[in-house]
Amino acid sequence: MDSGQVNVPVGGTVGFISSHLPGLVPAERRVAEVVVADPEFVSQGSAADVAERASTSPATVVRTFKSLGLVGFQNLRMMLVRDLAAAGAVGGREPSEATGVDRIVDTTVGDLPQALSTLDRAELAAAVSAVHGARRVLVAANGGSAPAAQLGAFLLIQNGRSVEAPADAVVQHMAAVSLGEGDVCIAVSNSGTNALTIEAADAARRSGAAIVSLTGYARSPLAQMATHALIAGPPVRDWAVGMPGIVAAQMVVLTALADGVVSARGGEHDFSPEIFRFIAEAVDGGVGSNEGTPESAPSA
Repeated sequence: MDSGQVNVPVGGTVGFISSHLPGLVPAERRVAEVVVADPEFVSQGSAADVAERASTSPATVVRTFKSLGLVGFQNLRMMLVRDLAAAGAVGGREPSEATGVDRIVDTTVGDLPQALSTLDRAELAAAVSAVHGARRVLVAANGGSAPAAQLGAFLLIQNGRSVEAPADAVVQHMAAVSLGEGDVCIAVSNSGTNALTIEAADAARRSGAAIVSLTGYARSPLAQMATHALIAGPPVRDWAVGMPGIVAAQMVVLTALADGVVSARGGEHDFSPEIFRFIAEAVDGGVGSNEGTPESAPSA
């Protein structure tokens, strides 16, 4: 199906629109938020129906989707119908039937295709090449994005790629200032607006380093300053259960980045026995025999 000036994969329409929310003017953003919140309503309604719910005009509705690179409102409706049909074919529990852990799992798993639909594979390949060939690699992230960033750093280190990943924001900034040409800063922030992460990334950029950003929003400040912008993040409709989906998407992309670096090194994973011997000693408090410790596979 023709999706206009941009190529939106099946299942990715809501994720694509969500990733562009911060760059829209207020009236257009209200229109886009209606789509993210209730794609089924939009797929069955008219431009006037959406305009009424968004407290704007039908002309603004049409202009919103053209500004996003789509043909127009009718084209958007066809894309949403396509996505809803594809989701229905997968089957599964109705959201209203899920509670507790099941609700969180269903939300996280259901949001991942939307989260990854905005990821430019060519940009990811370019980021892999940059990280693989870098003299130094710094990972910077704060707040809710820090756990995924630390996992990404661990995966790179585990496979032989030297990485600096200080947890403290001040140390991140100091390390960023010391970077130079031929270095890379991987900056992770779902919103793309975390001031501490942006300051580190900007310091790295001004020092001559390339910036690989991972954020959920294409028009965020962090994405705009990046050499290679990786956009991946689910549309969060319910913050009470939406964060696992954000972290899961970040972890998937960073794992893919690390795996790409492994492939660039010749496809050999470097699961060093020394790493797991160190882990076993730490778990045992440094006391006792490590006989039988796995030496060829990572431990959880």
